[in-house]
Amino acid sequence: MNYFGEYQVNKGTWDRNNKYWISGEQLTNLIGKNKIQFIWGVISGFRKSEKIDINNLSVVPFADGNPGFWKQGATVQHPKAEVEIVCWDSGLTLMISKDQSLVKSYMDFFKDAKDLDEYNLED
Repeated sequence: MNYFGEYQVNKGTWDRNNKYWISGEQLTNLIGKNKIQFIWGVISGFRKSEKIDINNLSVVPFADGNPGFWKQGATVQHPKAEVEIVCWDSGLTLMISKDQSLVKSYMDFFKDAKDLDEYNLED
C-alpha cells in the first residue's frame, strides 16, 4: 500500500530536503501495521483543510542542528502547522503544539515526558 499521498525523496545521501505528505489516518494506519522507528525528522500536523505544496514550502521544518528547540518558548516551525512531533536521533521526542491541551495529553500519557521550557531552564 502506498501510504504517502505526495512525496519527494532525494536519493543517494542524507538530505534534509526529503519531504513526505501523509494524512493523519494514513500515518495511524502505517504505524499500527508496521514497526516504525523515526531517527531524525519532524512530523508536522496541519488542519485537514490546509493545502500545502511540499515542493514549494516557505519553511522546511528540521530537527538535526535546530537551535530553536533549546531556547525558552520553542514554537512550531511551519507557520500553518498546528503541531510538531520532532524525532531527535531516536533517543528523544519533542511535542510542540499551538494547542497546549495536546502537549498536556502527551505528557499525561508518557509519564517520563518533561516540559520543554522547564527542561531548557535546567542548564
